[in-house]
Amino acid sequence: MFVIFVYLIILCFTLTLLKLQKQPLDYTK
Repeated sequence: MFVIFVYLIILCFTLTLLKLQKQPLDYTK
């Protein structure tokens, strides 16, 4: 159960990082 919880946190963390990386690219366009 704990492993699934950690996996979800890592998944959300990676998604937020991808969003932050995509924002600067959109601003430069």
